[in-house]
Amino acid sequence: MQLVVAGRSMTIRFIWSLLGCAAISLTGCYETDSAIISEGERAPLAGRFDCKQSMDRVREYTEFKTELDTPSYSYFNDKGEIVYLKKVIDNLYIAQIIGSSHVKEGKVLYIFMEFRADGFVHLYPYLDDQPSLKALTEQHRVKITPGAVAALAGSNADILRFLMGHDRTKLEQVGECVRKGA
Repeated sequence: MQLVVAGRSMTIRFIWSLLGCAAISLTGCYETDSAIISEGERAPLAGRFDCKQSMDRVREYTEFKTELDTPSYSYFNDKGEIVYLKKVIDNLYIAQIIGSSHVKEGKVLYIFMEFRADGFVHLYPYLDDQPSLKALTEQHRVKITPGAVAALAGSNADILRFLMGHDRTKLEQVGECVRKGA
């Protein structure tokens, strides 16, 4: 669904995207000023998916592999976003999304993705779990500025350790994408 009112479709899409990041009360996704993942890992993200968490119901991802010293994988989707994945544990990954309409131009979005046999789910941290979140930020010397998308500040290494330190049991499913034809 796209609403066009005197050229305002981009503004409306941006507002809906922000609402998507804050869809579940007191949960959220993260953003940084620059990318922190330079080499992506391979995951079963290539293909077409029917997604239930956003206005865009179908997403298509194309996998690209580059190999300098080690292989690096990135995924491009039909919205023009570039996705790099970093494995946390088992089927849980951090997704770094460059060019997302969910954040202001120039910012980089981070969400958690858990892959399943038929697709994947989007997970957001419980931002209202203040004791755990405070301990995690202090442990990794990261500052969080609340907002529709929580802004992270710190060194790239500290931010990556902070993201990797999230406990799966403190992440909530906010969306699901099922592989088309699965």
